[in-house]
Amino acid sequence: MPNQDLDDRKPTDDGLGESSVATTKDRNFDSIKILIAAIFVSVAIFAAYKADLLEPIIHWSGFQSADKSLSPVFTRLPGDDVISSGSTLAGVGKIPYGHHSVGPAVAFDQPVPQDGSGKTQSQSAVEISLKAPTSVLQSDAQTSKGPMVVETPVIPNVKPPLSDDTGKVETTAEGKGGESSAPKAAPTKPSGNKETPDWQETTRSEQFQLPGSLLVRIQNYSGAPANWQLMVILDDSGIMLRQGKTWSPSRSKIAVNFVSKLPGTLPPGSKLAVRDFVCQKSNENNKKGPCLSHMLFDWSSPPFKQLKEKLENADWGGQTDPCAAAAYSVNHDFRSQGSLIPRILIVTGGATKCGFNGVVKAVESLETKDKLAVDVLALGINKKRLRGYSTLANKTGGLFMPVDKPADVDQFFSRYEKALKTKVMEKVEVKGDKTVSSISPFQEANLIPGSYTVVLPIVEGLHPSNRTISNVKIISGEVKIMDITIKKGRPIVREGKK
Repeated sequence: MPNQDLDDRKPTDDGLGESSVATTKDRNFDSIKILIAAIFVSVAIFAAYKADLLEPIIHWSGFQSADKSLSPVFTRLPGDDVISSGSTLAGVGKIPYGHHSVGPAVAFDQPVPQDGSGKTQSQSAVEISLKAPTSVLQSDAQTSKGPMVVETPVIPNVKPPLSDDTGKVETTAEGKGGESSAPKAAPTKPSGNKETPDWQETTRSEQFQLPGSLLVRIQNYSGAPANWQLMVILDDSGIMLRQGKTWSPSRSKIAVNFVSKLPGTLPPGSKLAVRDFVCQKSNENNKKGPCLSHMLFDWSSPPFKQLKEKLENADWGGQTDPCAAAAYSVNHDFRSQGSLIPRILIVTGGATKCGFNGVVKAVESLETKDKLAVDVLALGINKKRLRGYSTLANKTGGLFMPVDKPADVDQFFSRYEKALKTKVMEKVEVKGDKTVSSISPFQEANLIPGSYTVVLPIVEGLHPSNRTISNVKIISGEVKIMDITIKKGRPIVREGKK
C-alpha cells in the first residue's frame, strides 16, 4: 500500500536536524537584542544618575546612596557654635561658613545616633574641631568602603573689637563657652620712645597760658638817619645847554653842581648812581637823534670818587625822555638793595612830556620793604609839561622842586638835603627759637612766653657789634620793660615790670 506507506512515513534524521538549527538561531538573535537594550537602559540610568535627575526620586523613597553625598545641613548649638548633621563634611573645609551667614537652628533631616559617651556625635565632632583642625567623624565615616578622613573647619565666633578707656583695641575669637581659641598676646610695656605729642603731656595750665609783652625804651633815641639807594636821572638833552637872560649859567651847569653836592647830604651807609642818555647821530647835519638811557655812574658808596668828573663828561644834546628812563631804572636797578631805602631823583629841563603812568605802575609792582619815591628837580619847565612831572612826584610820595631861575636852586637844595637827612624810627628785631619779629621802640608788643634775642636799631654812640642782647625772658601774663642807656658804645639794660 503505497499511499499508506507514504502517510505513515516518519521524518528522516536529516529533516529533524535542519529545524533545530533554525530555532536556535532565532533565540540567540532575540537574546542579543535584549542584551543590547539592557545596555542602553543601563547607560541611560547611569547618565541620569550622574546628572542628578534621579535625586528627587531617591530623596522621596528615603534611600541614600553610599557613593553620592548630599549637601550637609547646619545648625547652631547653645554655645553659638555651628555644626553639621549631614553624612559628609568634605566640602566644608573648602567653603567658609561664618556664623553670620547661618540662620537660626535648622531641624535635622534625620535623628543623630548616640555613641558610647552619651553625647551626640555632632557634639563630639564640635569638641574635636576645637582641639585640632582635622578629625575623623564617625557619622561621616560609615560608608560602604570603610572610614573616610575629612577636614573639619574651625568656625570661630568673631566678635567686634572692644575698646577700653586706655585706647587699646582687643579682638577675641571665641570657641565653646566663650573661651578664646586663639593664643593671647602677652601684654607689652610702653617703650621709652614718645608716641604722643608733647602738648598732650603738658598740663592744662601750660597749654593755655597767656602771652607776655615786651617794651623797649631807648633813652635819647629819636631815630636814625635813613640809608638811601639814590638813583639820579640826568637829562643831558640839548635844551639843558641853552643859555638866555633867565638861564645864565645854563641848566646843564646848574644840574651838575646840584648832583655833585649830593654826597655830602647822604648818610654814610647810602649808595648813589647816575643815569644819563646816549644819543644816536642822524645823517643830516650830524645832529643827534633819539637817546637811550645809559649808566653814567654805577652804584657806589661814600666818598663817591670821580662823580663830578663823570658828570662833566656827559654827552649833552639830543632828544631824551627822563620819565621813560625812570621807569626803566625802577625795573632794573633796585632788585637787591638790602636794608637801603630806594629813591629816584629826576633832574630835567622838560625836553619831553612825562608819561608818569608807566613810572607809577613800575613803582607799584616793585617788591621792596619801603616804597620807592620819585623826586623831580624841574629846571625852567613850561607850564604845559610841568603838570606831568608834578603828578609823578605826588603819586609816588616824592618831592617836587620847580626852579624858575638859577637863584632859587640853593633854596631847593637845602630843602632836598633836609628830606634826605630825615631820621626814621628803625624797628627792634626780636628773634625766638622759630620766629623773628620786628617791634617799634616805645611800643608794647605781645610775644609767646620763652627766651628771645633782642637786636637794637642803629643808635648814635652805640657800636654796631654791641647791638645784640641775648637771653631775654618773656613770662606769661607779664610785661617786661627794657630801659636802655648808651654808655661808651655799650648798652646798659635795666629790666622791670609794668
